[in-house]
Amino acid sequence: MTHRHLAIATHFIVFIVYVGCYAQKQPAETDAQQWGFKGPIRSVKGYSQVLNPDPRSAKPSAGTADTTSWQLFSVSGYELERGDLDDQRNPVNVRRFEADPARNMVITTVGGKKSAEADRGPFGATEERVFEGDRVRFRTTITYDDLGEEIEVRSFDDGLLDLVTKHRYGTNDDEYWVWGRDDQFLEHRLSRYDEDGDLVEQTDYNARDEAVITFRLHKADLIYLWRNPACRCGSSVRVEFPEKATITSYTVDHDGHFEKKIEHYKTGSTFDVSDLEIYDMKGDLIERVTFDYQDDGHGNWITCVTSVRDLSTGAMVPVAKDVRTLTYYGNN
Repeated sequence: MTHRHLAIATHFIVFIVYVGCYAQKQPAETDAQQWGFKGPIRSVKGYSQVLNPDPRSAKPSAGTADTTSWQLFSVSGYELERGDLDDQRNPVNVRRFEADPARNMVITTVGGKKSAEADRGPFGATEERVFEGDRVRFRTTITYDDLGEEIEVRSFDDGLLDLVTKHRYGTNDDEYWVWGRDDQFLEHRLSRYDEDGDLVEQTDYNARDEAVITFRLHKADLIYLWRNPACRCGSSVRVEFPEKATITSYTVDHDGHFEKKIEHYKTGSTFDVSDLEIYDMKGDLIERVTFDYQDDGHGNWITCVTSVRDLSTGAMVPVAKDVRTLTYYGNN
């Protein structure tokens, strides 16, 4: 299987994302599938409970308070509601999603007032609008090629063009460019692939279109990393191998700090991480997080215990437990 478009581009600004029990993954055919659900899911009530203090130093806590969540899906698998639960486990702070029969437009309402709307085409949203009161504050347009790949995204703030991203997909390479306001060029990335479609090189360029960071890989193994020491910039490269249920990524931040992350997924899933390991430049393990699942008869998890490695003892400490109550169409 080719991994050509499984190498996911990120901007130079490094975003650190907590990968937990509620991670999403795209693409998928319906909203329920985008959330990783199997079977005719109707509703989801989620409860997150803190078990122990997070023993990791200089890392965000896995949680400091119990939280709840709510989702409701249509029989066709489209999301109808999303919100929280009150003390009696009733939905509150609900966002509702309404669509016309052909799903050419999806409208989001909060408290009965429209907060966002999206025009949809065969490959996904073609225009998204976010409201501030009765006016459109933010607007984004998305253009696709004949294969459904995004080739241009334009973002507007109060009617002013704020950001433009353009993509080009070649046979053995692809590129994207980013411009800001007043047509100011911001950054550029070039990715190259081998004959199997595996990513072998990724280079980021600055606003002067000068190379600043290069990653070279062989089958997801990093074999070369170059970063211009004069550039306070960061980047990352990420490669998925679905047949191995593994994602490998490499990150260097604006201070030059390097991390290698390996994510393993539970059997039969491309959504639920079962084990996450982070290594430093020397290859030493500096962090490990595990997720222990219990599934229902549809293959959806109903409990997930998150444990993290105590660096001082090497022991895995359970820090959070997520519990989901799921109902299904046809067998509530």
